[in-house]
Amino acid sequence: MIVGLGSGSTASLFIEKLAEYAKQAQLTLTCVATSEKSAALATSLGLNVVDLDDIDQIDVTIDGADEVDAHLNGIKGGGAALLYEKSLHKAQSVMSG
Repeated sequence: MIVGLGSGSTASLFIEKLAEYAKQAQLTLTCVATSEKSAALATSLGLNVVDLDDIDQIDVTIDGADEVDAHLNGIKGGGAALLYEKSLHKAQSVMSG
């Protein structure tokens, strides 16, 4: 499974839990991160991180939003990783966030 990893504090918490679960369940995951910080964290926790150019499609991406209104309209990009986040999301089949 190829997992897209978002950026920011919420994504960091997810990356920590994902690494823990993958180790316990003995899952083989390939990850693509939207920031160097997310990539470094994932790698330090034992997840396999590759560049977006090295894969054809992402199965699922987990990312947060900077703001969400009462109608569930979300705002992304407050953390300055918007361009890479958009590129990663374009390469995925399912998005959660």
